[in-house]
Amino acid sequence: MAVGFRQDGPLRALGRARLQPVSDLSLARGPRRTRLSAAISMPSGPGLVRPSALAQPWEAALIRLVRVGAPAPELHAATATAPEGARLAAVIELARDALDRPDDERALRLAGWLVRIRYDPGKDPFLSRYGISLSVRLPLSAGLDVTVPLETESLRLLFAELAAAEDPAGAAAAVEALAPSTLAASSLTALYSARRRWSDIAQLTSRIVNVDAASAAALIRRGVALRELGLIESALDAFDKVVRPNVTTARPFELRAEALLERASTHLSDGRRAPARRDLERVLQQFPESTEARELLDAARR
Repeated sequence: MAVGFRQDGPLRALGRARLQPVSDLSLARGPRRTRLSAAISMPSGPGLVRPSALAQPWEAALIRLVRVGAPAPELHAATATAPEGARLAAVIELARDALDRPDDERALRLAGWLVRIRYDPGKDPFLSRYGISLSVRLPLSAGLDVTVPLETESLRLLFAELAAAEDPAGAAAAVEALAPSTLAASSLTALYSARRRWSDIAQLTSRIVNVDAASAAALIRRGVALRELGLIESALDAFDKVVRPNVTTARPFELRAEALLERASTHLSDGRRAPARRDLERVLQQFPESTEARELLDAARR
């Protein structure tokens, strides 16, 4: 089984990303699929760009329908004979409508088709011409999400999140085909973790450093994988890279809290109760409602 990215090169750091805490703890503990969302924004009011006289017939119809919020079937009907328009109708439906229906397979079908045809919303001239911006919110860690522009990478990551439950191998392959980045590495370690591919996570993250929130999330999963492999000291070293003093102010506390929880679990698995208590007390200072931290602290006090 192949491991990691098919392309060589350094991991590209996060860019144009907004980090958002998961305020609902039931979502943080629940399926990652329930945390997926997307948004579409566009100019409004007077002075809107109009289709030129040379524009394809479907273009005028599509921008008019998009601006008035027409239902998805009307978008598809207006672009049925134009491949360029069909891609746009699909990505707009995906971002505007389909992800809001978590029990519907429509989002998976749309994302899968767009990935297969190698569509890049970030380079679509129609979207840029009319000032339409698409973004997607993806899970980064247990308590943190990241919102990024909907482009080739984020579209594949979205597809992987949607496909993971039914087709874990296909989901992993979609991410492995991307150019290396910290965000893709974080997604890939999550997919590997769900399949308990501990050795593969250890191999994938062997050279990763804490340069942004996504790499920190990958380091946390590295620590968990190494603990599961029985490599306690190496696991603790991975967690230390997230919580050590020179990075504590550079990463959201949601990430540091997760690293502290996992480090405490690792200490407990090795019989080290005192350092486990210290880590858990730090978590509870910021998240006093954390049931997991309280249960672990009770175990550390026995």
